Amino acid sequence: NQTEQQPLARVIYDATEKLSFTAVAGAEFRQFQNSAVGDRVTPIFEFGSVWTPFDSTRLSFRAFRGVKNSNAFNSQNYTITGVSATIQQRFFQKFYARLTGGYENSDFYATAPGNFAGRTDNYFLVRPSITWKIKDWAEVELFYQYRDLNSTLARRDFDNNQVGIEAAFEYL
Repeated sequence: NQTEQQPLARVIYDATEKLSFTAVAGAEFRQFQNSAVGDRVTPIFEFGSVWTPFDSTRLSFRAFRGVKNSNAFNSQNYTITGVSATIQQRFFQKFYARLTGGYENSDFYATAPGNFAGRTDNYFLVRPSITWKIKDWAEVELFYQYRDLNSTLARRDFDNNQVGIEAAFEYL
C-alpha cells in the first residue's frame, strides 16, 4: 500500500493573442506502508506552450514529469519524464493535418522489499493524421502511428506501425 500527496502551483500566461504558456509544478510525497522501502519525494511538473502564428496554424509543445504505478508488474512504480510537440494546419475549413512526435523516459523502482525493478524504458512516437471535422460535435481522424520502445528489460522492447480510423462524437 502507498499514499501520496502532491502540492502543486499553476501558472497560465497569455503572452499575446497568439502565444500562451501553462505551467504546473510541485512535488510528490509518497509513503509506503508495511514496507522497508523508504518514503520518496519526486519533483513533478508539466509545462506547455501553444503558438498560433496564423488562424489556421497551431504549434504546441509539452514537457512533463510524474510518478505512476506500473500496470504490468506488481510492487513497482515509475517516474516518467517526456516531451511532445504537435503542428496542426487547417485547410478547407473542415480538415486538419496534424503531426505529433514525442519521447518518454520511464525509470522503474520497487515499492516492496525483495522486488527488483531496475528497469528503464525509452519510448518514441510519431503520428501524422488527417481529421475531418464533420460538425461541431463530430469528427473522423485517419492516422498512421509509429511507436518504438527500447527497454533495459529486453523482452519489453518493441516497435510497430499502426494505421487507424478514430471517430469522436461530443454531446453538447
